[in-house]
Amino acid sequence: MTEVREPLADVMLTGNAVDALDLAAQRETDEPVATADLLLAILGSDTTGAWESVQLRTRFLTPEDAKQYRDPEPEPSGSWHGVALTATATKALDRAVGIAGDYNLVPVPPGVLAIGLITTANSGAGQALQDGTGVSSDEISALIQDEILEVTLGDLGSDDPAPASRGRLKDVAERMVRTGSATGSRSRVRSAGWGDRADSAFGLLREAIASAHATDDETSNLLDAMMLDRESLEEAAVGTDELADESADDVRARARRRLDGAPPDPAALIVAVAIGASPRVTEVLRRLALTPTEVAGQLAELRARLHGDDQVSVSVMATNLASAFVSLVTSVLVVLAAVESVGSLWKLVFVYLAWTRYPQFGPVGSTLLAVVFGLVVSPVAGLAHFVGVFASLAQARAERQALLARTGVNTSLAELQRITQRLLNARARKHCARQQRWRASMRALREDRADLD
Repeated sequence: MTEVREPLADVMLTGNAVDALDLAAQRETDEPVATADLLLAILGSDTTGAWESVQLRTRFLTPEDAKQYRDPEPEPSGSWHGVALTATATKALDRAVGIAGDYNLVPVPPGVLAIGLITTANSGAGQALQDGTGVSSDEISALIQDEILEVTLGDLGSDDPAPASRGRLKDVAERMVRTGSATGSRSRVRSAGWGDRADSAFGLLREAIASAHATDDETSNLLDAMMLDRESLEEAAVGTDELADESADDVRARARRRLDGAPPDPAALIVAVAIGASPRVTEVLRRLALTPTEVAGQLAELRARLHGDDQVSVSVMATNLASAFVSLVTSVLVVLAAVESVGSLWKLVFVYLAWTRYPQFGPVGSTLLAVVFGLVVSPVAGLAHFVGVFASLAQARAERQALLARTGVNTSLAELQRITQRLLNARARKHCARQQRWRASMRALREDRADLD
């Protein structure tokens, strides 16, 4: 029986390289990941490299190419975070490690991984780029060196990496850690052998978020608004290693049950992790000023909408209309108060505030605003706005019930308010992210003061 091992164990990789490997591992098939799969993931996730220039000289690859150009040794021989790799892919990654060791390319970038994939004899990745172009694998390697790595590596030698190369690579990585030269690139540098892997709920959450960022813009925008990315999670997870965590297999099984057995996509995995949040996941999210229910409801709502389930229930429609009617009445009352005299025209600013109750303000904020209406505009306008508070609460409760019916996630009104705000302000995600950072910093400040007391 062929020994299964991790060819990238304890190898320091750039963030882009890890993202590409994780993307290739997010598959809906039990077949081992092949060299063409890995190359496609690199081309799709490494946005910093000039891969278009490489493909202009070779071929633009599609997912169909991964099915057509197979590895000569398709049996499983290695793995990446528990996902099987073909024997050819394992050899190719070994070769990439050898090249990185020979030339001290630490952390290992995706360009070096690509060279290993393409220059391994008869690999599917090499065949896919070469077919019909007349360009050799050595020429493609030279092109990657010029366009992606911006270095010249010279003669890369045979397919088989020398054991000394891996040893040199490990020595360089250990020296970088000892001297601190790797810490300055913390956001870009990761090691396949360090930290959590996708065998825990937290590890699966981290990998699913990275995959969602790489594959879906709308989900990525929403995750950005919540400050949910791999780097933020890793920073928030410092010191949480001892907290209990759920197994990734249990999370995947829960996700499949929610999807009636269908393979879960990254968003569905994030929802599944958050629904059964372990103590560790709960603590990490708390440090980011998020609740597990909020994350589950946010992603479940977006996922439902992206999959065509965007119907509005009768109760939500009715409460929306009632709230809009009250806002319209309040606006008319504001206009009437403003036109009473030339000096009262400034009151027209309250027309905007008449439509600003939910979800911008919660019940307390809306009630205080109604008092301001009564004192500044007119008592009747204040009363109308106060009635609008109850209309907004009815609207929130209807939306909460609709979210529960569509996604199975039961949120609080405060959580629903934040979920609705993010969905409404998708284009203003930077503003949402600033709000999220402010909440996280305020939470940390309160905890620091409590510790001092």
